[in-house]
Amino acid sequence: MAAVISLADTHGRHGLRDAPAQLRRLADRLEREAAAYGEGFVARIVVVGRVSGQEPWVAAYGDVEHLAQAYMDLHAGADQLMAMGRPERV
Repeated sequence: MAAVISLADTHGRHGLRDAPAQLRRLADRLEREAAAYGEGFVARIVVVGRVSGQEPWVAAYGDVEHLAQAYMDLHAGADQLMAMGRPERV
C-alpha cells in the first residue's frame, strides 16, 4: 500500500478544517520529494473538493490525458481510506 499523507494536525500548525493550509502542506511535501527524486516523480494528483450543500468538484493535475486513469486513482485512494482504522494513520 502506498504511503498516505497524514491529515492530522500532528504539528499543531494547521487545523484539519483549514483545507488551504492542508493543501499547502501537501505542496511542501511534493516540493521536497521533487528535490529528492527529480522532476516528474509525480504522475498525477487528483483532488475532490466538497463545499457543504453543493456537489463535489474534481481537480486533476499532471498526466491526466487519460481521465480513466485519474478515475482509477480515485478508487484506489478510496479503497485505502476504507481500509484505515484511523484516518490520521500514515
